[in-house]
Amino acid sequence: DFHTHPVICKNQNRCALEVPSAFDIAYLFDNQAFGINRFHFVFTRMGTYRIRLLHRARKAAQLAAQSNPAFRTQVRVRLLRMFGKRYVAFSKVYPKPGLTLKSFRATWCALMREVGFEVKLFVHPQQPYLPLRARL
Repeated sequence: DFHTHPVICKNQNRCALEVPSAFDIAYLFDNQAFGINRFHFVFTRMGTYRIRLLHRARKAAQLAAQSNPAFRTQVRVRLLRMFGKRYVAFSKVYPKPGLTLKSFRATWCALMREVGFEVKLFVHPQQPYLPLRARL
């Protein structure tokens, strides 16, 4: 599965449009935990993100959903809030010295790991690929 983020930021160091949004993350979680998709690519002007929900996170989500019918909705709301706050905070203070896309991306990647995602950014001209031994 894939989608694109074709918008060009005026200043790549001070624009978060390139990083997958809160809505993207909520969709990916639901799709990868309960659907058939195991990898998602986001093609941007700076590079390509390869994103996958780790096997243990997928299994934990499936078990939680069996015992709690509201689990999927609760997780979606939580992810929208968590990642949405990051974007809003970045947008409010982006002229602040030292706050760059690179630093935003680092905190975004750390948060992705916390919720069970593996993220790999292939910076242009590097070509994206699937791992040879990915546990599906």
